[in-house]
Amino acid sequence: MALTVIKVIPKPTNNPPLLLNLEPFGTNYVVSSSGNNTTSSLQTQKLANVYNKQFGYEPGVKTVYLNNKSIDESVGEYLIKEGEASIGDYNNLYMIAASFLQMNSSLNVTALFNDQSYHTPAVTLNAMDNTLLQYYMNDSYMFNTINYPLPASIKDQIYDSLNLDFQGFTIAFNVLFGMAFLSSSFVVFLIGERAVKAKHCQVSLIVHFSIALFIHLYSPHRK
Repeated sequence: MALTVIKVIPKPTNNPPLLLNLEPFGTNYVVSSSGNNTTSSLQTQKLANVYNKQFGYEPGVKTVYLNNKSIDESVGEYLIKEGEASIGDYNNLYMIAASFLQMNSSLNVTALFNDQSYHTPAVTLNAMDNTLLQYYMNDSYMFNTINYPLPASIKDQIYDSLNLDFQGFTIAFNVLFGMAFLSSSFVVFLIGERAVKAKHCQVSLIVHFSIALFIHLYSPHRK
């Protein structure tokens, strides 16, 4: 049984490569805005559309385009309101966001991320890079960014073997568990003998046999 458990339990390995998108987060909402009446332009609207379009291929990801919903507030204000309503849902459902604003003759592009996850800075940067790439080229171009961890060092491998590899513990536990049942099984016979007084009968029988044998051997009538 111990060897079977060792074969089944996963062993420490190198971390697998991770594609930096929103798919690992499950259901998610991406909030974007192309500005209000004073900060919106055709360019910001087109950038927002390109930004939202790239998430149509990721299952579970839904876009919230504030301009389509006639919400007169910035992305930051909208996210603050959602966080105040439920901070748990906010941290689970809102990972990245973006705003595109026309500031006089310059374009202000802001990529936002939820810092509760380690990978969201890279995910939001990759999404914004894809937006700019597809805006200036076309939607056939796309960056696929992969986080590929370095192989574990000797120190990390030793640490994993000491703290994450439970082969010795598994063998010792299963052996001791079996020995506990084996040793306790002998008690059943002792308790059974005491319950039916079998040992008392055996002792009485031996005593009676010894007395009878003594009388037989040393009887004066024995020829």
